[in-house]
Amino acid sequence: MFLKLFLFTHSCVYIYDKNYCLIMLQKAFWKSMSNSDLYSALRYLALGANVDWKNHERNSTTALHQAILCNDDVVVEFLLQWFCDIDAIDYDGWSGLHHAAATNNARLLLTLMKRHANVGLKDKNGKVMNYPGAKRKDVTFRALLHYTESIFFILRFLWT
Repeated sequence: MFLKLFLFTHSCVYIYDKNYCLIMLQKAFWKSMSNSDLYSALRYLALGANVDWKNHERNSTTALHQAILCNDDVVVEFLLQWFCDIDAIDYDGWSGLHHAAATNNARLLLTLMKRHANVGLKDKNGKVMNYPGAKRKDVTFRALLHYTESIFFILRFLWT
């Protein structure tokens, strides 16, 4: 079935069938998030883009994965405000938390942990997330672990 849809991107009008149009919309949203273009991202979301769409051309990463890989705190917070799947995994089985750990970004690790990201997710090889700084006894990581353990201890104490 051929459905005429008008997709306005960069002053061009495309007329395609529905499936092709949706794929192009998803790719445009993903690319705008990779480039920290929040204005375009909002426009694509208004047109029906899925915030959790996985780009199969780029290891099945979501926009959240890309924002974390770019160390872009603003885009990560933007996506979390739009209720993206914080535990979405890519082709390798890595979640956003895995990517934040791999890039040594303690601030993003803390942001994701505060939003209840699953720290027990395993990758496709069955390995749990490993923070590279933990082997070097990185002070930032140790402080982050101490902070989160303190929060969990306080919460357990208050709920029991």
